[in-house]
Amino acid sequence: MPSFGPGDRVRYVGENLERREANIIDIKVFCSEAHGRPIYNIIWDGEEEVYMHGIMEHNLKLIKRRLPDWEV
Repeated sequence: MPSFGPGDRVRYVGENLERREANIIDIKVFCSEAHGRPIYNIIWDGEEEVYMHGIMEHNLKLIKRRLPDWEV
């Protein structure tokens, strides 16, 4: 089960890229071959294009979870 969902705010904590915050757009791959965990498409802060390479789940730390759209 994925740890993050669309709209969640995360920080990159890996070693290959600059440590920046981003928003999850969607899940690119549900089960990566390398780690068996999801890979996410994100949009970095200050950019408009989706980062199409994808980021592995273990390189992300949750900052803020998107609140569900509840209707009463």
